[in-house]
Amino acid sequence: MKVCGRYSVNVVHFGFDTAVLKTMQKVKRKRIIGGKNAYTTGVVTAFVNGMKTECKITVDGKRVGKEKILLGTVANGKYVGGAYMCAPRSRNDDGLAEVCIINPVSRFKFLTLIKTYAVGGYLDDKRFDKIVNYCRGNIIELEAKDGFYVSIDGELTESSYVKVEVVPKAVNFAIPYKLAAKLGIDKERESVVC
Repeated sequence: MKVCGRYSVNVVHFGFDTAVLKTMQKVKRKRIIGGKNAYTTGVVTAFVNGMKTECKITVDGKRVGKEKILLGTVANGKYVGGAYMCAPRSRNDDGLAEVCIINPVSRFKFLTLIKTYAVGGYLDDKRFDKIVNYCRGNIIELEAKDGFYVSIDGELTESSYVKVEVVPKAVNFAIPYKLAAKLGIDKERESVVC
């Protein structure tokens, strides 16, 4: 995915997740609240003042979500942060990005839903029906006020306008023949087997 003049292989996210990352970067070198505690500090800080983010989101020209969101992801991969399945239906070879927008909820409701979100069960859970917008697209645009941040594969970028464009078949992988055979990958696929 091309975004802000850079490329993302996995996930572009914004809202709550970005608030966590911003705090982590500020405190990572501080005693007690930094180091191995930086993530916890980030989550607590975002839980206090990162529960709503204003932005306008369009996917292939169609408006998605509300003016205020809890969090949003534009994903090529399924996971963010190694443990959260933000895009359970994502395929990294279909030429489309998965877009998940979660509307703001109370802090209590957030605590009751976070585990289901983390394991990717939110698309099949009725509790999420009114708060999740999930779609697929090629061009995703985000418009916000100054001070809006997105995370591009874990790196923060500040911009009031963000355009994410899917770049189909932009990355080729070479896989040893024996591994490809073991994984059941067709050896005739171009640029897959060396």
